[in-house]
Amino acid sequence: MKMFKKRFLFKLLIFLALTTNFAFGYMIPLFWKEEGALYFSTLALISLLAGMVILNVKKAFIYLFACLVTGGMLTTVIYILPAVVFGELWRIELALAFLVPILVRGLVISLALSVFVVIIGCFLGQALTGEEHLE
Repeated sequence: MKMFKKRFLFKLLIFLALTTNFAFGYMIPLFWKEEGALYFSTLALISLLAGMVILNVKKAFIYLFACLVTGGMLTTVIYILPAVVFGELWRIELALAFLVPILVRGLVISLALSVFVVIIGCFLGQALTGEEHLE
């Protein structure tokens, strides 16, 4: 029972860390207006580290897709939260009209990049630890 709790907490912490990192990665083009190397290098580094920590390619894909989508939702909530607090519907619509194209474009491009880099991270992590998790 104790081992199950540890494993569950470890997986939950990985999920929360990846979601937070992807949300902050999505915020780079929103707040800093940076549309290039910094954004994609940040997502590539996050995906590489995720693959190195998880080691299993199937689980890494599941974590990656779930965290990319959840990070996008978290970014959306953070971005429209001031307008929601003040109850200004026109600002919510304006924020969503600005946010959705940037988020969708970032999601499509970063999905392909992240899949490629997470595979590299899994194999690199397996090579460094000497374990094989190809189930």
